[in-house]
Amino acid sequence: RRSQGTGYQSCGSGYQSGGSNVEGGFILLELEHAIERRTAGRPLPFSKAAEDRKGDVYAQCAQACVASICNLFRDVQFGRYSVVVNRRILQQKDWDCIPTKYPPASAASAKGARFDLDADGGQRKAGERRQPNVRYPRPGSFEVTVYDSVRAEHRVLFSKYKHHRLPAGSLELVRALLPFLVVFAGQSGDEALINRVSAYALEADIPMELRAEDIQRHRQESLLLGVLGEAMDELQRAVDVGDPELINEAIDAMPHELRTVGVVEAEERLEVLSALEAAIEDALSNIESGLVTSGIAQLRKAVEDAQGHGLSGISMLRGEEYLKLAD
Repeated sequence: RRSQGTGYQSCGSGYQSGGSNVEGGFILLELEHAIERRTAGRPLPFSKAAEDRKGDVYAQCAQACVASICNLFRDVQFGRYSVVVNRRILQQKDWDCIPTKYPPASAASAKGARFDLDADGGQRKAGERRQPNVRYPRPGSFEVTVYDSVRAEHRVLFSKYKHHRLPAGSLELVRALLPFLVVFAGQSGDEALINRVSAYALEADIPMELRAEDIQRHRQESLLLGVLGEAMDELQRAVDVGDPELINEAIDAMPHELRTVGVVEAEERLEVLSALEAAIEDALSNIESGLVTSGIAQLRKAVEDAQGHGLSGISMLRGEEYLKLAD
């Protein structure tokens, strides 16, 4: 049974990778969703037109999710994947021309019975005992999972048991899938795929939710991920030091122009520190232009503010040295 977490996990026991330095690779997208039963007959197949599925918000949302992810794969020129919906392998004709139209928020707010998770990852209806056998697909379920079939790793992109609703749009799935693709490409030695995924994220203005700890266990087995991990560490060190010049250099040195959440945080810190640095330089300029008394007061306040935010670097050193001489 797979875990209900949302991070990078192994399908086996523990957190060890199921393979190492495997060139290429194949992705399996699995979607499980509850079925709105018709009054008579079997459920409609996945590929039926949306107008035939009016009222079945689970199926409509499943179609939109599959379309969103397949569109992403197409945009990054990745074709080594298969799609499984409720244990049925889909053919390309099943998802071609499917609209990425998600049900309205009112319909997607957890239609059907509410379920709680057992400690072992099973499910039970609120107030009821756990049943030994649960039918598939699980009642009230909606879960999207992506697998690296070669290295036996997976990530849960969306789970209704966690969010208590259906996906509201493509962004929720894409944001979770992009980091998985970077790790997958790194383990596969596919630098070109990382570049395409990074370009896609930049164009869509989606920060990559990938941190150094997410790739820590892959550094030794993947040169690409090892280099990326070192760059992430260097960026964090620069942020901790508080030198705007070092932070800017670390951002520019990020491999593949990846704009991770760490880069976004560094950019925000760089903006604050640069403003503090400018305040120190402005005060020093006033002193040099002859406004000594007011300039020193201005400099003292600027340095105190900068110290409170952990600023370092040449401007900070100049300001502190001048105040020592003035005192």
